[in-house]
Amino acid sequence: MYLDSFLNSVKNQTISQKLKLSICLNMPTDEDLRKLTEFEAHFAGTTHVIVVDHVESVSKSMNRCARHFSGFGHAIWNVDDIRTNNSLELQLESLKRGADLSFGDYICVSKQGQKTGVKVSYPGLTKMQYAERMMGGPFLAFTNSVFQEVAGFDEQFKIASDMDFYLKCLNLNHSRVSYISNNLGYYLDEGSGLSTNPSRRKQLAEERLVIRARFPKVKKEDFDIGLLRSFYTLPRLEFTRKMTLSPASDRSWIGIFSRYAFYMIFLNYFLRLKEKGFRVAIFLQKLFT
Repeated sequence: MYLDSFLNSVKNQTISQKLKLSICLNMPTDEDLRKLTEFEAHFAGTTHVIVVDHVESVSKSMNRCARHFSGFGHAIWNVDDIRTNNSLELQLESLKRGADLSFGDYICVSKQGQKTGVKVSYPGLTKMQYAERMMGGPFLAFTNSVFQEVAGFDEQFKIASDMDFYLKCLNLNHSRVSYISNNLGYYLDEGSGLSTNPSRRKQLAEERLVIRARFPKVKKEDFDIGLLRSFYTLPRLEFTRKMTLSPASDRSWIGIFSRYAFYMIFLNYFLRLKEKGFRVAIFLQKLFT
């Protein structure tokens, strides 16, 4: 579905002739393989195609790709995301200047091909601050040496392996971070991805709890909302000029108490209320939904 735009974006990279593309396809169609064969014939860089006859975890596929090429550095690139044409060049330069991990600004879009959306940007923070939250984003680049040192992506995780990998790298005493204050690409968030699909929220929440146990310095707020959305049915939060919460049409006593619990969770997240209030919110949400 997204292979054509992905391959086109790879071809348009400013350093395409220096790239070694390692792509892992799970259960590809004949048409997918035909497109890749055609791409290889015109691609200036090097291509290695890994075909897996079953659907495996993204952590296993990323390890396969990274371990095939033992070059200077690696970059993550999901097939449904679009990188800007100079993103890999910017990240390669930052790694050559001594960084072990490179990431930067990106834009969240709801449809592939869109150029406008929600910009995500965290420039100017310290390494410790970057280690307090998952700020690596979808366009992460890293040296092969740091990949080997942390033993790659933990294949126990089916969804959150990139978060775990990012935090492992940042928690190395000697590792250095480079943040690029340029748009590196467009992250597709249409609710059907590995980490955005509602059907996988419970598993994602469980994996995040494990990661939080591994890295206790990570800000608690990053996990609370994901956990609650996974185990409890929360109303969708929608921001308007009046900052209304939706839905608000349910007038039943169950709906009223459900929204009351949600409002408490909302306040806890933004105002950091005491732990006691948070537990009451969880209790009410569990009891009345």
